[in-house]
Amino acid sequence: MPFGNLIYSGLTKAQLPSIIVILFVIAVGVLTNLFLQTVKNRDARRIAKANNAVSILHAFEISESTRNLYASFAELEKAKAGALALSDRDSEFAASHRGNIVTLLNHYEFIAVAVEQKALDEKFCRKLFAPNYVHRFRFVEPYVKNARKGIGTFDGRKRPTLYSSYERLAKIWEKSL
Repeated sequence: MPFGNLIYSGLTKAQLPSIIVILFVIAVGVLTNLFLQTVKNRDARRIAKANNAVSILHAFEISESTRNLYASFAELEKAKAGALALSDRDSEFAASHRGNIVTLLNHYEFIAVAVEQKALDEKFCRKLFAPNYVHRFRFVEPYVKNARKGIGTFDGRKRPTLYSSYERLAKIWEKSL
């Protein structure tokens, strides 16, 4: 009985299958627990990311400075040259509003990237922002095209992908309006 000598003394061949079953059940339990912990941790990370993004979004939307950004956008909409008024580097109007408009565009790019990365739920954001989000992109699109070429930006550098996530999401949402 050489096989029996490898297991603890006193173990019979009849008991061997039950020990194997017990070890198998323990192994399955351990693996199941590890799997559930991984899923739980992944979900916890996903939820934490979403909560952080929503907190940032909420803080931005309710701040006093955000009202100033929206006021600058309203002034831009009244300008005869429209969004292209921002491209004039020598214009006092552009100088006084460009920073606010760029901050607002950066915020919209943040939303688009957060949606792309699934840190924000797209349906949630679409319900909150879609009409204004799309309208504002369509309005500033001429400026964005110039800014990608370096025209009317702070430093004149070309940025071919500037606000590309914002543009992509605006085009998708435009179809749902």
